[in-house]
Amino acid sequence: MTTYVGTCHCGAVEFEIQCDLETPIRCNCSLCIRRGAVMHYVESENFRLVRGEQALVPYEFGHKTGTHYFCGKCGVFPFFHSRWQGESTYGVNTGCLQGVNPYKLSAELIDGASYY
Repeated sequence: MTTYVGTCHCGAVEFEIQCDLETPIRCNCSLCIRRGAVMHYVESENFRLVRGEQALVPYEFGHKTGTHYFCGKCGVFPFFHSRWQGESTYGVNTGCLQGVNPYKLSAELIDGASYY
């Protein structure tokens, strides 16, 4: 497993994840289709917010089983916390990970639109 450091654009929010970037995804729900992020899910124990909790702005919609976070200073979406079907995971924006080019990742499309 590799440790990746992620930040928003201005650096106010920083997080770390431990994973292998084997299964990045794109989602077609109404929010994800607008933001266009290539995301990667990690288990809660493999996610750590290093700094910037006070800079995060939460957003929920639909079933409210996921909280999407944006940096209140630069507006970038670094991650969301999902509580779908009782499981706690984080979906991180791979574009925020240092040394990762999301355009070079082969992402699977998930049908998030059908969840609502």
